[in-house]
Amino acid sequence: MSKPAPDTLAAKLQAQFEEAIALHQQGQLARAQAIYKNVLKARPRHFDALHLLGVIATQTNQHRLAVDLIGQAIAINPNDAVFYSNRSFALQQLKQLEAAVASCDQAIAIKPDYAEAHYNRGNMLQDLKRLDAAVASYNKAIAIKPNYAEAHSNRGNALLDLKQLDAAVASYDKAIAVKPDYAEAYYNRGNERFKKGDMDGAIVDYDAALISYPRWASAYIMRGSARYHKGDLDGSILDFTKAIEINPHMDQAYYNRGKARTDKGDLDGSINDYSKAIEINPKAPEAYVYRILTLREMGNLGDALFSTIHEAGHAMYEQGIRRELEGTPLARGTSSGVHESQSRLWENLVGRGRGFWRFFYPKLQAVFPAQLGSVPLDTFYRAINKVERSLIRTDADEVTYNLHVMIRFDLECDLLEGRLAIKDLPAAWHARYKSDLGLQAPDDRDGVLQDVHWFAGPIGGQFQGYTLGNILSAQFFDSACRAHPSIPAEITQGRFGTLHGWLRENIYRDGTRYTPEDLVKRVTGGPIGIEPYMKYLWGKYGPLYGLEAAGALATSGR
Repeated sequence: MSKPAPDTLAAKLQAQFEEAIALHQQGQLARAQAIYKNVLKARPRHFDALHLLGVIATQTNQHRLAVDLIGQAIAINPNDAVFYSNRSFALQQLKQLEAAVASCDQAIAIKPDYAEAHYNRGNMLQDLKRLDAAVASYNKAIAIKPNYAEAHSNRGNALLDLKQLDAAVASYDKAIAVKPDYAEAYYNRGNERFKKGDMDGAIVDYDAALISYPRWASAYIMRGSARYHKGDLDGSILDFTKAIEINPHMDQAYYNRGKARTDKGDLDGSINDYSKAIEINPKAPEAYVYRILTLREMGNLGDALFSTIHEAGHAMYEQGIRRELEGTPLARGTSSGVHESQSRLWENLVGRGRGFWRFFYPKLQAVFPAQLGSVPLDTFYRAINKVERSLIRTDADEVTYNLHVMIRFDLECDLLEGRLAIKDLPAAWHARYKSDLGLQAPDDRDGVLQDVHWFAGPIGGQFQGYTLGNILSAQFFDSACRAHPSIPAEITQGRFGTLHGWLRENIYRDGTRYTPEDLVKRVTGGPIGIEPYMKYLWGKYGPLYGLEAAGALATSGR
């Protein structure tokens, strides 16, 4: 069988390549990629196919592969400015900004009037905070291509960072004049007007941005913020809610909605929003502060006080992670269960302990003499550790808290395994609370909707973290006290340095370096176990409720 003539093969490859380009331009990346690869099988040094495969890699967030493929194309044909410019974008996504600028410089050296290369260079210089140089690059791009809307808009961003506010607005105006449906330019100009206090103008710009791009969560957040500043609480809540519907993982939307709800007097709703913001971003200090202030406003000293200690436990974990891990995937808690163990340890084992209040109760009495001046420590201690049935998980005491988690876990399993339909969940909730706790919620707000988890996040995998946190809090505290037997006595003196230092060195500092299982074994010498937790509960609540004998029987029979 004879081989096709060289001219015939070249024509066939060219037709395939042109077909791939057409598919690529239509957004059919997988089909285009397959044809580019077929072209390369026949012509391994086809630099255009290598380059366009690199472009697809960039479009599919495979930036290292993109740099490699475009680099191969450059090695074969080092004189194409487009190759260098496109490689610069992939390098920028990899945060290799100096290399990205150098790649733009190579493109410009080959083609000095290449507007896109000047524009890309400006973007990378802006990321490097070399703002004057970024503006100069945008100016060159605009000089070559006066109607380059993106260059006008990004120049506005750089000018804004340089505090040249009027020049920034003028640049945004030019971008919009060139491209009247340019959502990003309207959004950026709206942000500038927002900063200058022109809320009406900002809202007009955010409206225009949302007409062009109606699913832009950040634009809804900013328009909601502008409405909030104008006193339009209902409008702001609608905008923050829309942002959450589009992207339920934006802590700022929950935080902002919480503030608006607080101002409207919906304190329960605001608490839920602040809690969700903290769950998404444990390093959001404003959400912690406003949740505590809202609890105080609700007149509940206990909730405000113990919420403060609880959130401080989360914060100490985050702040205790080694600084050199900042900006890496290791710089966070290793699991929700371990994270919750730290908040519960400080809130319950320390903050609700008798030793803690031996030191701090006289100080609290001095602050609230009319309310607590004649109340003995023992009475106060019993009050803050009262055990009773409750409808709301977050209000539950230490003994009954895990019953709330069990109900949710069982319902989640039924949902995920197809035994329970979503529409039947409210009724199933009420039935479980009636059978397990003997309580009936007055409505679904205090029933199935009391937690934000199901309607603002995934179903499954979250609630058990709270019970694991309870168990681990006692296990970690027990290990700390075995390592430093002086800790309980130090707590009675208002000294927490030894405990905090042990937690920092053994749990906080390494972030997610160890899996939860490995961390527990390293810290406690064994796997997770309920014995320290049960010992803690019996040791505390047995004497409070006269259950010492029952506690001894339960412990010995375990």
